Amino acid sequence: MPRRSRSSPGRRALLVVTAFVLALLVFVLAALATIVACYDVRTVDLLPVDVLAGSGAERVPRIIHQTWKTAELPQRWRNVSESCRALHPSYEYRLWTDEDGRELIREHYPSFLPTYDAYPFTIERADAMRYFILRKFGGVYLDLDVGCRRPFDALLEYGAVLPYTKPVGVSNDVMFSAKEHPFMRFVTEHLAEQAGWYGTKYPTVMFATGPMLVSRLYNRYIAELGDALTADTAVRIIPRPLYGKSQYSADDSNDPFFRHYFASSWHGDDAGAIAALAVGWHWLLIGCGAVAALGLVRLLIARIAHRPEADYLSLPTSVPSTPDMQQVPFATPQARSPASASDLSVDEVPSAPAYVALNLGHLSGVLAQSRPSPFRV
Repeated sequence: MPRRSRSSPGRRALLVVTAFVLALLVFVLAALATIVACYDVRTVDLLPVDVLAGSGAERVPRIIHQTWKTAELPQRWRNVSESCRALHPSYEYRLWTDEDGRELIREHYPSFLPTYDAYPFTIERADAMRYFILRKFGGVYLDLDVGCRRPFDALLEYGAVLPYTKPVGVSNDVMFSAKEHPFMRFVTEHLAEQAGWYGTKYPTVMFATGPMLVSRLYNRYIAELGDALTADTAVRIIPRPLYGKSQYSADDSNDPFFRHYFASSWHGDDAGAIAALAVGWHWLLIGCGAVAALGLVRLLIARIAHRPEADYLSLPTSVPSTPDMQQVPFATPQARSPASASDLSVDEVPSAPAYVALNLGHLSGVLAQSRPSPFRV
């Protein structure tokens, strides 16, 4: 009779599933810890909600930059852009096409051109373009789906300004920067090393060129400068009530600077799933933890309940007779008493391990008697 395996297919499958769920749980926890540690903003950098234009000199030039595929804006975004420009008549306006952006990089930042051309998505080139524009010329960058509710002159006296978004970090749809500001140099100098594929379109764009990239580099920039930060090198953060996009209520009483129309034209099919995961991540953790715990408990129960006698089902019940060996029966529970096994008390019936050990002892004695040792004198 073949020997029964200790590990059944069902138990192996359970072990694989439990290991997978534990790995997923560790991954999610590590990702959340990384996001919290590396992507959120410092409270000290937040501008006051009642920020007003002061007497300080304007560090950011009065230029509004926007980008589009061609020089002709779609009518919907043309109206938004024109309404914003109407609130800022003293500002120069510059619309950059895809061709303009590539020419800027080719002429002034040629070492980055191979990375720029290698981006798999057009939106990545549009993202990268805006950082180089602000580094080279300074000014205010606005996405086409961002309108203006009131003049933002009060923000020009800060060298670099980014908006605080949710759940953590900063966005890149609104940015203020002085010409050749150290932070914009830092971003453009580290863009190439962040390029890569992050599984699907949405995370690839977000982490390679988008808001998560800017959030991570903002934290690195702050950490590297430390106490050396000054008014000229600091990055200030527009709080959510003034940004307008990421408020947790629809109350507009804070009078934000911007109005958001939420185009998100570059989002793929994966964006919705990832957005749902961002909202319900705690349920994912609870589910993974519950499945992993149940799997571990099941494996533990199976381990404890494993009966050793199952591994000895193939042992013969007697030793066959040979010319030089007399048959010696195996010990059985019935051999211990004239009474039948049913007459034995519970305490008198040997346990399975003791029963197997008893029979092995009998077998050892038989073999010792039938086969003289070669070392016997």
